[in-house]
Amino acid sequence: AFHLNDDQPDALVDVDIQRLHFVKNHATLPDKDQLYLNALSKASEDHKDLEVCALYDFERAAFYYEQGQSYDPKTNDKERWKLKDAMTICDDVISQYPDSKAAEKCLVLKKLILTPTLQLNAENNIPIQTNSRVLIQYTNLNNLRFKIYKVTESELEKFTNLFRQEERFDFIKSLHTTETWQSNLKDENDYQTHTTEIVVPKLVNGQYLIVASPNFSNDLFAFKNIQVTDMAVTHRSNGDTANFQLINRNNGAPISGAQITITYQNNYDNGSKTKVLQTDNQGQFELQRSANRYYNLDIIAKKDGETAHFKNIGNSPYYRNDKTDKKIVYKPFLFTDRSIYRPSQVVYFKGIATKREDGKTSVYANQSAKVTLKNVNGEILKELQLKTNDYGSVAGEFLLPNNGLTGSYNIEMHAGGYGSKSFSVEEYKRPKFEAKLLPITETFKVNDTVIVKGNALAYAGSSIFDAKVVYRVHRKVQFPRWYYWHRPWYNSEPQEIAHGVSTTDDQGNFEITFKAIPDVSVDKTSLPIFNYEITADITDINGETRSATTIVNVGYHALLANITIAEQLDKTKIDHEIELSTRNLNGEFVAAVGTIKIYKLIAPSEVIRPRPWLAPDYQSISREDFKTLFPHEAYQDEDRPETWEKGKVVYDTEFDTSKSDKISLGNIKKWESGNYVVV
Repeated sequence: AFHLNDDQPDALVDVDIQRLHFVKNHATLPDKDQLYLNALSKASEDHKDLEVCALYDFERAAFYYEQGQSYDPKTNDKERWKLKDAMTICDDVISQYPDSKAAEKCLVLKKLILTPTLQLNAENNIPIQTNSRVLIQYTNLNNLRFKIYKVTESELEKFTNLFRQEERFDFIKSLHTTETWQSNLKDENDYQTHTTEIVVPKLVNGQYLIVASPNFSNDLFAFKNIQVTDMAVTHRSNGDTANFQLINRNNGAPISGAQITITYQNNYDNGSKTKVLQTDNQGQFELQRSANRYYNLDIIAKKDGETAHFKNIGNSPYYRNDKTDKKIVYKPFLFTDRSIYRPSQVVYFKGIATKREDGKTSVYANQSAKVTLKNVNGEILKELQLKTNDYGSVAGEFLLPNNGLTGSYNIEMHAGGYGSKSFSVEEYKRPKFEAKLLPITETFKVNDTVIVKGNALAYAGSSIFDAKVVYRVHRKVQFPRWYYWHRPWYNSEPQEIAHGVSTTDDQGNFEITFKAIPDVSVDKTSLPIFNYEITADITDINGETRSATTIVNVGYHALLANITIAEQLDKTKIDHEIELSTRNLNGEFVAAVGTIKIYKLIAPSEVIRPRPWLAPDYQSISREDFKTLFPHEAYQDEDRPETWEKGKVVYDTEFDTSKSDKISLGNIKKWESGNYVVV
């Protein structure tokens, strides 16, 4: 209002854009995004003869950019071309108003959109003379040059310790190239990030560095180190030893007679130690337990001219020797009668002292114990010298100071060992009445008017009448569990859709009424559930405030049906059951009738290894070539049973949850082994 009559509209446009941002971020409106874009377009049209109109156009471009960031090729492809829309607007603004503030902003936004990115991913260990794949994640690129360098362990360690990009690239240029090739990338000018897979040539045993770059400069390059070996190491802890086994990674066969060099540290402050061992006829070797923790446990395996390096094996396991097992450990435990006190109140405590020896725990009886009270600053307020009884326990009390600090206090007990218990000291009033919102038993659908009832009742039994009730209603979105099988995790921020003020009647009752407005941007077919959290603050005539909260669940559907069944069924048993649950969205039981069908899923004809990463959205390898090179790998997502087609029906029955919520499957001996789906 202050700037409406300005001679120049610059300040008016600036605050108007802030106003539109605020409404977009906080309003609850159907089609809010489209309303925001319409408002920007109208404002731009209203100022079309002035340079400042381009600021509204930039905001439209920025909003398209924001929408484009949510693009996902598998779950949200409707936003794919939003970045191109933003680019078009930016080009128009720069062309029409090259010296404007909006043009400056558009140049920055264009730079963000056009920035190329590159990332490589590959499996860490690849079998010898076997084709493998590298996953490329890229933006705004249409070709790449690849180089593979064979490196020694020391060279790889030196490269890993370099952090500056130019230093790493200079180091790469000093290496000898083993393989080189070029690959074209699919680029449809949508300015989005895409993924594809490229075949890596067969390699001999050794450590390698794969490097990719569009023009092989330090402006943009990506790398991934891999090891080519037929060896693999498994490990487990067993009693006094850590057992390792060296196996062939292609078939799992043990590798005997291999030389093993183990390097490790005892705790961080000690130097490295080395042990040289040999695998037995089962490919096994072992390491005795130590009194200290092992860090940086590395293994080098050698056999018939092949060498393999395995870093940080066992996730730094903790081994202890027999001396540690026999150590006596003392541990006191403390308990207080409450968790919060007021100043000048009495804290009653009890302590129990224990002793653990040879793996057995007993009470620490008839021993001296010191119990100390400390305030929030750690200052000692009082100490008690006590003695544990025949049951290892002590009891006592502390009088809290009348004018001391408030906050978190501690009671500490020393009886062979150390134990503590914290509690709060606060100035608070004992509540005189209780406020609550009554459970929701009705079933609501979106856009229904919801009435939530509540009451305020004094602990003395009388009603709290004419009390002020201030309420707020926030909405969040929740999806069924199966939604996340093929979609990314959806994080819903609470959005306030209603608020108001009411009063309690002469019986202490009150009502909160609101309309269950849905989030129209959420797809109805995904069966979303909207959680409406109602919070009410009730303040009586004395100024005391009590709060109550409840949640009402509302959706486009009124029933939640759930199936519970074991993930694996033994065909030789006949006691398998399906348990059904039919409830409304607020968790109340609702009787329902329907059918149960069980389908055999049609599995792939060959054994498939799970993908090391998700299938790329641009697959550059044809299915035929892929299956020739990688016969036991998934081309797309056929390694996931939830993507398999349904085959024949093996079970078909009806149910009525008013009579029973369990269904017996009976004899399933003739069912084929494999994956099934219950519908």
